[in-house]
Amino acid sequence: MARISGRSVTLVAKFVAVFMIAGVIAGVIAAHFIQTAVRPSTSEPVSAPAPGSGPGQDIYAARLRKDEQSLDRGVLTYSPIGSLKTAAKTQFEVVVTDVGRGPQHARLTEYNGMTVYQQDVPTGGIVGVHIVGCENLTCQQQSSPKQPVLVRGDSATWDWQITAGMPGPAKITLRVDTYDQGSEQTLHEEIFRVNAEVMPSPVYKTQQRRKVIAGMAKGIVGDIVTIGSVATAILAIGGVAGWVVANRRKQSKTNRRKKDTGNQAPGSRIGTWQASNMPSCADHKSVRRLVRVWSTPRASSCQTKTPRL
Repeated sequence: MARISGRSVTLVAKFVAVFMIAGVIAGVIAAHFIQTAVRPSTSEPVSAPAPGSGPGQDIYAARLRKDEQSLDRGVLTYSPIGSLKTAAKTQFEVVVTDVGRGPQHARLTEYNGMTVYQQDVPTGGIVGVHIVGCENLTCQQQSSPKQPVLVRGDSATWDWQITAGMPGPAKITLRVDTYDQGSEQTLHEEIFRVNAEVMPSPVYKTQQRRKVIAGMAKGIVGDIVTIGSVATAILAIGGVAGWVVANRRKQSKTNRRKKDTGNQAPGSRIGTWQASNMPSCADHKSVRRLVRVWSTPRASSCQTKTPRL
């Protein structure tokens, strides 16, 4: 009985193993048939979704569109600048008002002394107003750049201090953003420009006249210095030229005298013998030393015999 029991156990184990192997094979075959049935009949490859697309991106885009459509209409007004004097300061103000939904019945160009921007500025959320360009002006913001304008009747105000620059045209460039709820995502953006003109003030005119006078005085001083230098040079040249002329005149006179002496006619001068120690005509003393002198003939009060040598 013990042997029979051992054989039975072995047979049962073999049967169970064969049954398990058959079950695994059947499962693999069934899975293969299932995949074949589910696979598309076309042989074209299935393309991967493009970056930024897919169910998540579509949902996000749909939500943004829905948020934008849910915004109210807004009206923006700003204080006109017109013309400013140089270095003058003025306040520039922008107001955004929520006017609710629905069509716009009338268009205004001015409201409460302020200019009306003719395009819609969506409200019903957070609105930001920034000056992104300030030409020939100095713009100093005095309010928060982002403010809530949530429901119909709400409004927000933005202020800047404007300082005029040099005479000429001036310009302010404004950007208005309406943000999505709780994020920095912009749902709508408007950019527009406000023109102005800077005129010269009396103080500026006086300063410019002083600068012109100072420039002219500086130029005159420079001219005087230049003229003085030229005059000094002219005087120096004149002095040298005068010395040369005087020297030439002196030399010419000397040459002329020498020439006149050489060309004098014979007999114009008489050769005489004079005694160096001849006191007078009356003494008639013997002459100790005779000197021959050429001189111009002149009248004599006495007759003197010329001794022969």
